[in-house]
Amino acid sequence: MSPKTVVAVERARLLEASMSRRDDPPAPVPEPQVITNAGVDEGVPPELLQPENRQHLADRTHQEASQEVGTKRDRETHAPRTQDQLLALRYWTRDEYREHLRQSRMPAQALRSATSVRSCSWWTPASP
Repeated sequence: MSPKTVVAVERARLLEASMSRRDDPPAPVPEPQVITNAGVDEGVPPELLQPENRQHLADRTHQEASQEVGTKRDRETHAPRTQDQLLALRYWTRDEYREHLRQSRMPAQALRSATSVRSCSWWTPASP
């Protein structure tokens, strides 16, 4: 082979090698993964969150912590209705609730007489 042919073959080989390198995707560079739409409650460490998301997460955590300062009664959406709910919250004793139910199920006339002074066990009429 003539020197020109050797140079031409070498040039073609280099050109082909550079062309095939352009077709292949570049090797991935290990970069930290940045997560934009997840929170710590989903198992994502805060270091991987975007700065604005970290700030939002800190604000949300602070807000939740300040809400927990209130009492359980403040967060209830309705008054307890069943005996079990009342007993669980210790608002009534079992006897108090039983008496409340007994009186609430009475007709109006019976309720008035049952709550009058004469129905009390300790009341006795004065002697005439």
